[in-house]
Amino acid sequence: MNRIAHLRRTFAIAACSFAFVTVAATAGPVPVQPAAPDLLVPAQADCYAVGERVAEQMGGKLANVSASGSNCVVTVVIPAKDGQPPRRERVVVPAN
Repeated sequence: MNRIAHLRRTFAIAACSFAFVTVAATAGPVPVQPAAPDLLVPAQADCYAVGERVAEQMGGKLANVSASGSNCVVTVVIPAKDGQPPRRERVVVPAN
């Protein structure tokens, strides 16, 4: 009984391996597309500069910057005053 179960298992593994090799061999080469140019880097770099300028004007620290279309979304942490906790201000400014 064990020998029959062992033969079935071995046959199943061999059949699956054969099917995999056959499919892999007939599939052909997979075309590789060239990497798309990273078009967001200049906009993000510009938004970072804009964010630094906005944070300086508001008297806070730059927390986050993201590009949204032709605008920059800038998050600035304003320091605490008079016992109040620091606050986060979110400002949308043009990227130019």
